[in-house]
Amino acid sequence: MAPREVAPLRDQSSEEGRVVYLLIPVVEGWRTLARTLGLVAAATLLYLFLSSPKFEASVTLAAVSTAKAPSELGDLAATLSGAIARSGLQASPALVDELFGFHGVLAAVGGSPMPDGSGRRIVDAIKRESGGRVRQDRVDETMREVIRTSTSDRTGLVTLRVLHRDSALARLVVNRLIDEARREFVAMTRAQASQLRIAQEARVDSASRQLQGAEREQAAFVGANRVVTPFSETALRQEALRRAVQLAQQVYTQAVSAREAAVAKELEQTPAMVVADPLPAVIPMYPRRRVVKLLLVLLATFLATSLYLVISDSQAAGHSRGDPGLRRLNAAVRELPVIGRLVKNPARSVGVGD
Repeated sequence: MAPREVAPLRDQSSEEGRVVYLLIPVVEGWRTLARTLGLVAAATLLYLFLSSPKFEASVTLAAVSTAKAPSELGDLAATLSGAIARSGLQASPALVDELFGFHGVLAAVGGSPMPDGSGRRIVDAIKRESGGRVRQDRVDETMREVIRTSTSDRTGLVTLRVLHRDSALARLVVNRLIDEARREFVAMTRAQASQLRIAQEARVDSASRQLQGAEREQAAFVGANRVVTPFSETALRQEALRRAVQLAQQVYTQAVSAREAAVAKELEQTPAMVVADPLPAVIPMYPRRRVVKLLLVLLATFLATSLYLVISDSQAAGHSRGDPGLRRLNAAVRELPVIGRLVKNPARSVGVGD
């Protein structure tokens, strides 16, 4: 196919001249553009219609607060328990969202066996590796490819979604994720409560020794002073010892109440979340948006092909006219990784539109 002769444009200094200069190779190469768009459209449609559809297993969750209202307990116990509950780990929408990305949760779900008795792990079923296994260091990455989470700023509800071509597997992954996230939260709260209980036990031991010391001093004073004259120095000493014993008793009572509240928090199994909107009986298909995807692919193909035609035409014009600017452009284009190999031969590149 003979290369076409490139005629220089008379006026390229104006804006209209520059625009026309760029449009000429695109219009002249419309056959190449049409063939390229047709091939890409056929390949894209073939892929979109032959690929298996994905299913979206979506469930809405609400965080559970573990703090108790003061009216449910006594005055002192309510104050201490409320302080301990507020100082401990609390289930919040942000924490629930983060739980689904924890390594422990993802590894436990991905490494658990499939319920069909085949011995395959869930992460292997997600990758559809028949007879193969996903590497252990790729389990988290593979699980994150199908998991999506979002949090509503207005209501605080957390939405967990799993996208996969197998609807039963997507349902299984959602249920396993919720169970593992709940267990992870309970394990974290128990570990924190255990450390708090140990600290409160040390506080109880110290308060007990202080109370015993104050009671011994009061007993020794009473034994040495059977009769105390009112408004005397001895009476003032007796009143001071009585206040010391009362204060030690209050400290000891508070320490014991705080320890019991920590023990109760260590033993509780309040989940981090509850299901507000469960999975439907039939998992819906994820919207495929074939038309939008096709239009985006065609737009990208059109821009890439037009760029190729403009560069090829510029190379041919530089060779025929000897323009220094075009020669610099041609030299720079040849250095490009992919485009440089495509437009090395200007005659072949320009002749594609004939």
